Amino acid sequence: MAEELGVFIPFVGGVDYGHVLLQPLETLCTVEETCVRDKAVESLCRIGSQMRETDLVEWFIPLVKDATIEQLLPIFLSLLKDEFPDVRLNIISKLDQVNQVIGIDLLSQSLLPAIVELAEDRHWRVRLAIIEYIPLLASQLGVGFFDDKLGALCMQWLQDMVCSNYRLRSSCESGYLLSALG
Repeated sequence: MAEELGVFIPFVGGVDYGHVLLQPLETLCTVEETCVRDKAVESLCRIGSQMRETDLVEWFIPLVKDATIEQLLPIFLSLLKDEFPDVRLNIISKLDQVNQVIGIDLLSQSLLPAIVELAEDRHWRVRLAIIEYIPLLASQLGVGFFDDKLGALCMQWLQDMVCSNYRLRSSCESGYLLSALG
């Protein structure tokens, strides 16, 4: 059946109604039997290749987005805890793009604890990267959320004695934090 649904578009009213086949195929993708899942994925690809772009955006992409996020989030979280600061810095520099993929709700639930942990990282460059990301994060999460979850942490950065590096303090003082606080 998983294989046959891939050629059913003419039987459901044509390309305009191809999206009605997606839900049964999504269900077949969760069946325990691997050959059924393989055929369901092949059928999804076959149907997806025939759908209009607007229908793909409306019906097909949401179908795979949640599964992709579930797989990517643990990878991002583990990279944010990598032993090498350069790895953490690279992920931090792309957090706005990560946010676009996983969404603000999941960011606030899952990534925020990692961001708070990175804000106290022993490497000043990692802390600086988080400081530079805070205005964007604050604008996306809202001032109230920011005040509750990150405000005290930002004040702690201003008193960062461990990091005598001028760049960290000057970034704090130059307005990164001020712009985040509104």
